[in-house]
Amino acid sequence: MKNKPILLCLTGYTGVGKTTVKNMFAQYPGVKTFYTKDLHKIILGHQAKKIDKMYISTKFTDKLGFIQRVMDCVDMYREDAKVIVLDSVRSTDELEYIKTLPQYCGVRLIHVTCDNQLRLTRLQKRDNCDLKTIEKRDAIDTGKDNMVLFNMHDLFKRKDYTIINSNSLEEINEQVCLILQTLPKQICKSSKLITPNNKEKQNG
Repeated sequence: MKNKPILLCLTGYTGVGKTTVKNMFAQYPGVKTFYTKDLHKIILGHQAKKIDKMYISTKFTDKLGFIQRVMDCVDMYREDAKVIVLDSVRSTDELEYIKTLPQYCGVRLIHVTCDNQLRLTRLQKRDNCDLKTIEKRDAIDTGKDNMVLFNMHDLFKRKDYTIINSNSLEEINEQVCLILQTLPKQICKSSKLITPNNKEKQNG
């Protein structure tokens, strides 16, 4: 019988550095991380390559259809992890669904944020985005587009922790370590700070 890990859900706008934070968590023993975009090819197969990554979740007619499939994949591959980190959750509906899952002993929401100008610079460099494209992405995440699938502003109010991703990798790792130390001891006994590779690329 599988153990019941605790689930840490990352949320935050595109480009704030959720993937960097996820990678920091992955360095700790007993922690397994999942990147939702890595699950696209499992969920949609070859169709995933034909759909812009920002619109994958809009291809499901059921509002919770995408997150349900994502969590099915997480359950299949979580193995014996004590802590699961999921990047990322984008609505209060998704969060409430995840909290109903009996295979987890608890859910914590982590809001990842950074300086807005730094975020814009990252996106322009990483994805070659112009400001109009970035604003369109934000409209999807905040529910201001016609789809109204997501509501990140409301989701941020539900946060249990905040990680500020505007500084060095060492400072980000310190924030990650502090969060792990707050978890029940029977879930995560390791509190040893692991120094990240300084050459690791920051992305989100």
